Order: sequence, then C-alpha cells, then structure tokens
Amino acid sequence: MDFEKGNCLIRFKAGKLELNNKTLSPKLEKGLISVFVSLEGMITFQWKKKETPIIDTEMIVFPGDVIVQTIPQQNSGYVQIKETKRTFFFWNQENDINIFYKGIELMQAVFNGEQIQPFDTTIPVQIQPIYTIKNGKIIIADISLNKILNSKTIEETLKEHPEDVMELALLCPPEEIEGKTGDQLISVIIDNIRSNQFQETLRLIENSIHAGEGDVICQQIGAELHHQGIGGMRIVLLDIINRYKL
Repeated sequence: MDFEKGNCLIRFKAGKLELNNKTLSPKLEKGLISVFVSLEGMITFQWKKKETPIIDTEMIVFPGDVIVQTIPQQNSGYVQIKETKRTFFFWNQENDINIFYKGIELMQAVFNGEQIQPFDTTIPVQIQPIYTIKNGKIIIADISLNKILNSKTIEETLKEHPEDVMELALLCPPEEIEGKTGDQLISVIIDNIRSNQFQETLRLIENSIHAGEGDVICQQIGAELHHQGIGGMRIVLLDIINRYKL
C-alpha cells in the first residue's frame, strides 16, 4: 500500500528501535508511524523514514491480531503480531510525550476494531492571524499572547531551527545557561517562558495593546517598536527578561 494513499487513521512521529542481544538501541533517523484501514477491514501498520517515500517496515493484519504496548521507562513502545510474534519497537519523536502515548492508545483501539477519529500530528496547525488592517487601522485578533508565545510552540520552533537556540538562550540569566548545550538550553528557555514573571508580562502587554497603550508598555518594559509586530510592536524577549530578571 502506498504511504500517501488509503484511509490513514493514525500518523505520528516515532523513531525505530533495534533489538540486539536483548538490548534496544534507537536509530537516530526521524520517522513516521502510520496506520491504514481498508474498506474490507484490513489494517496496515507502516513505519518509514520521514524524508523518504520508501516504506521500511509494514505489517498487514486484521482486528484482534495485534498487541500494542508502551515501554514508559524508555518513552517507547512496540507492536506485535500475536500469532507470529513479529515485533516492531519504536521510540517517541513527538515534542509532547502525551501525544506519543495518545498515538499508541489509538493504535490499540484500531487494532481492536474500534472506530476512531483520524489522528495525524504531521498536519500543520493553521495559525490564526494576530492582527488585520482595516481602513488603515490595526484590528487585534481575539487571541492571547500566552497562546502565541506558549512554551510548546517555541520549543517546536527551536528544535526545527537549532541555529536560533543560542541567540535566545543568551537572553536568559548567564548562570542558568553556563555549560549547557542543545536541548539543555531549550529547557532553560522554556523554564523562563513558563515563569510567573514572564506570563504576567505578557498579560500586561496584551491588556495595554487592547487599551491602545502599546507604546506606553513598550517604553516601560523596554520592548522595541516595529511596524510588523503585534498591534505595531515587536516584543523583544531580551528586554522583557532583563526588565523582570527572569
């Protein structure tokens, strides 16, 4: 079955685990798990490398033929055909482990013959415009800065653009980033974004924007003005963090 055709009910990000001498070793390639269901009720499980159309692993089964289990201590899981004991091990590549476990839960439901709503983590989320311009005036969308600058969105962006991690990490207190690299720096950034001080700052900025006082709050917290930003301003994390010593 072609990867891009058929009734795909489940698709999520997962890497491949290899079993050698009772030891599971992760393959580093980014991958996708997909589960298709035909009109006849036949179920197809597939795993492929994310950047290629070639199917690496495929299992064709009928409802009730498969076991799906999680391995929580390794953030991984496996699919096993009951009769032949053929097993495929995989590990989480989603940014949110709960999404990974949700994919496993839904796989078990499909393998049990249950009906589910399609679940696909590879479909980009449609972003609501932050503002529109009407009759020369900026109209702020009904969306909060907490949603725009939430930790999950920023974490996903940084993992997709690792070249920006250090630049943003330098905005955090020096003692928090000293000796850290990669994912460790991302964790520091996320912790700062989740802090009460930062969230309160976002609330103040948002209230000021809707009150038409965006320039005032910008001056108070040190954020720059920019014609392409929210309501005509761009929030600069450096100035906010320095101001509130996040």
